Amino acid sequence: KLTQQPANRVFRVDTRPPTAVLTFSKASRQYRAEPLSVTADFSEDAAVDQSPTIEVWGGANGKWNQLFPPRPMQLAPGSGGKRWVYGHAAFAAGGTLDGNYWVYLGAKDIAGNPLLEQPPDRTFVIDTAAPVATLTYSKPSRMYRSVAFSVTADFTEDFGYSLTPTVEVRGGLASIANDTFSPQALSLVPGFGRRKWLYSRGPLAGSGVDDGSFTITLTAQDE
Repeated sequence: KLTQQPANRVFRVDTRPPTAVLTFSKASRQYRAEPLSVTADFSEDAAVDQSPTIEVWGGANGKWNQLFPPRPMQLAPGSGGKRWVYGHAAFAAGGTLDGNYWVYLGAKDIAGNPLLEQPPDRTFVIDTAAPVATLTYSKPSRMYRSVAFSVTADFTEDFGYSLTPTVEVRGGLASIANDTFSPQALSLVPGFGRRKWLYSRGPLAGSGVDDGSFTITLTAQDE
């Protein structure tokens, strides 16, 4: 008579497909010609003998930044089998390769259920083109007396997620009364995304103390 049951007599039935959440190395998901890493957190352990894979599709033109056939992801240490990472050295530069890209994951859980739904927020942008700005002055003539001064910078793309655009003013003939002594942060103009920024100041110095021509220098970096 059998008096002891086998130690491995418990098994599990799992018919639910896994799900995944993606985390990009840049929260903005805006990339230049620079390295990218993306982390996939699965709802359950993925099959280690069939590593999850990643593909990248998209771009305005050309296939240099696309990833196909699928690339294997690497298991993150200490995560069981739930966290997997893929690192890409650097994207190719060139305006024709810029555009919207999206990630496609392939994975199975230990029971063999495939990933059926792609994770949300799986798109990212490659942008290797330098931004352009246009200035609009509070006086179209750009001739000022001792009055308040303001200028608006309209950029060709969004700015200021991590670095706020700045402005410097230099010039004049007699003194530095109308100069900025350090870069001044621009203020975001509501209603235009993050493309329109404003710099304003009180009355300019009068009585000829600092008349003359002045030059504006913008500093800005897209994401």
